[in-house]
Amino acid sequence: MFERSMQQAPKSFRKHLVELLPALSRFAWSLCRGDRKADDLVQATCERALTRWAQFEPETKMESWLFSIMHSIWKNELRHSGVQERAKVHLEAEPGNIDGERIGVGKIYLSQVLSKLNELPSEQAAALTLVCLEGQSYRQASEILNIPQGTLESRIARGRIALGRALEAGSPRTGKDGELSNSGGRS
Repeated sequence: MFERSMQQAPKSFRKHLVELLPALSRFAWSLCRGDRKADDLVQATCERALTRWAQFEPETKMESWLFSIMHSIWKNELRHSGVQERAKVHLEAEPGNIDGERIGVGKIYLSQVLSKLNELPSEQAAALTLVCLEGQSYRQASEILNIPQGTLESRIARGRIALGRALEAGSPRTGKDGELSNSGGRS
């Protein structure tokens, strides 16, 4: 059935789905926080989208539609398992990718942000990921998460505050000149 549904999906639909895989992967990571489960969630989302492509309404952003599918699958899996796992996001710098001190410092800071994002409650992490990383509007993100916009805004505000505090209390910082400093105080 899946293969037949996939073949019936228009080529433009399938192409757009492939283009959105990186965004789907990032959102899956923010929900699952684990590589195998995140990959499985992306695969389940793609499978559901391809088997139900006819339900997609062209006036809707495909990205929002896919995020809604993914969030729904994730919530169903949580209900089914009865346990919400909080795995860690692992960010490893590849040796060939660091071509300067500034890029290195940026990767360190990004690693710190992702690590602290991983420590937030999953509701806040999902809201921040959709709005701040994926560029969804508040309206779109609230629809994806199936929550009122005010609740989304509250989660984002609390998440930003918690993330800022965690980063301030955290390890090395960069100074005004972009250099890494190990002092606990402000630069």
